[in-house]
Amino acid sequence: MKSLVYLICWLTLYLWPVKSAAPTGCTYSTDTGSRGLYTCDFTVMTLPATYSTFTSPIPQRLKIRNINGNLPVSSPTKTFNGFGSYATGSHDKDFTSYLELRCSSGNPSGQALISLGTFSQMSYLEELYIKDCRLTNGLPEFVFSDLQNLHILVIEGGSIAATAADSMANFNISISSTLSESSGILNFTNVAITGGTFTTGFFYPLTTVNTIILENNGLTSLELSTFSQNTQLRRLIIRDNPITVIPNNLFSGLDALEYVELNDLSLTCSCDNVWFVKHFVDHNITLGEGAVCSLSTNVKNAQKYYYENCVTYDICDGVPGIKIQGRCTQWYKIVFVFLLILAIILTIVTLVLLIHTRKKLMSQHDKLRAKQTEKWSKIQQILNTQTVSKQRPPAATLPPKGV
Repeated sequence: MKSLVYLICWLTLYLWPVKSAAPTGCTYSTDTGSRGLYTCDFTVMTLPATYSTFTSPIPQRLKIRNINGNLPVSSPTKTFNGFGSYATGSHDKDFTSYLELRCSSGNPSGQALISLGTFSQMSYLEELYIKDCRLTNGLPEFVFSDLQNLHILVIEGGSIAATAADSMANFNISISSTLSESSGILNFTNVAITGGTFTTGFFYPLTTVNTIILENNGLTSLELSTFSQNTQLRRLIIRDNPITVIPNNLFSGLDALEYVELNDLSLTCSCDNVWFVKHFVDHNITLGEGAVCSLSTNVKNAQKYYYENCVTYDICDGVPGIKIQGRCTQWYKIVFVFLLILAIILTIVTLVLLIHTRKKLMSQHDKLRAKQTEKWSKIQQILNTQTVSKQRPPAATLPPKGV
């Protein structure tokens, strides 16, 4: 019974509309599915947004909309004030803590000027979203350093006027050990990068980032060292960018890499340009199906092009041999046939020599016998013609044996 009372009290407190206080220009969502969500209108609110003016509950999730202007650090005032007092003990574990900055709509969309100090004392944040903003002063050095670490950083829509080698300095993106679902994602989607490339070293500080998404950014090139320091990178997605060449060895040293998408790029099919197909096979990395050489005479899937044009297949399957009429003839077979032919030739020569020698021997034997017969005939004639002794040869006298 006592447990039932506790349960009823807990449900009452959880479901009862929360009475909250918010600064001018900000409203609190009373939807129970959005506990701790404040939405502020930049055109109405007064800066700074002060932490103490958000009460019951704390501003765990804060959205600022219709931004068109500066998000100042100190002059004429701060953008955010007192957020170092964020009460982590009151944090609702059903939700992450995040800040969303969305600029005003229109053509062009609103601009937002952010710099080192804009996010002062907001290291409690787990996610940051910047949407539809023209970042006209780009991403200055150390701009996110006050945040220290996020598990999601999304810049979507709008444009980035410039990047710096130290834009991400003293900041990192990683999978959070305290969140049940954490991504470790850096996502630049539909945001134009002025100049079509990132400044050398821009990604270097992100040594623990898990996923990088670069989609529709107007990128025309990537430097060889672009991702060289992202040693824990597992997923890399590059989509819808007019990149013509993927630098050879761009993925070297990324031992954690498991999946890469290179979709809707402007690659030209050549064996030099699709080198990455073999690299991914050798390193057990999955390549998304959309890697297409779109600037070639015949648009082809990069993998298909590679295997049709850039691979010399070993028709002998590793056994030493040569290709003859489209088939493999192993060397041991060639040697065997050669030795067989040689043996046949030697056999024929031997037989010829034997026959020749036999014929020669028979000829000599016949000549010798003929001479013996001739001599015996002469002896017979002599005996037949002798009259001195008047002796006659025996009637049965024959030539000696062997004559």
